[in-house]
Amino acid sequence: MPKKTNREIRFRAWNKESRVMTGIVSLFFNNHSGSVHLVNPLYRGKCFRMDECELMQFTGLKDKNGREIYEGDLVQETFSVGKEIKGRIQEVFWDEEHASFAIKPASPYISCGIAYSKEREIIGNIYENPELLGDKQCPKRQTRSSVS
Repeated sequence: MPKKTNREIRFRAWNKESRVMTGIVSLFFNNHSGSVHLVNPLYRGKCFRMDECELMQFTGLKDKNGREIYEGDLVQETFSVGKEIKGRIQEVFWDEEHASFAIKPASPYISCGIAYSKEREIIGNIYENPELLGDKQCPKRQTRSSVS
């Protein structure tokens, strides 16, 4: 008998025009296009085309404060080196090659899978807080909503 999973599949969306991050009521797909029904009083039940939003999926993990981690989030994990506390900012993303969520430090050539860490904290996301990546912004990659 196949093992059941209890992982919740949830999304949030970044509306490109209004530049607002919001929850999603529903997603509609057909053979040629799709639409997103966003949760936000600003939109009053309006649906948007998929190309008007960037969708981000919940990873199934939470940060040290209990906040849900989504792809596109910027997280910081602190660790001790001797008496010094250090931390690095990492981007959460969907790794197509390994079919899993991963984290990418502010370096274009390194990424690794994401797992639970009691020291990881969400400090922003790539849409509302791109300045947190500084000059080392991760290279442009194909997003889920840009894949045909």
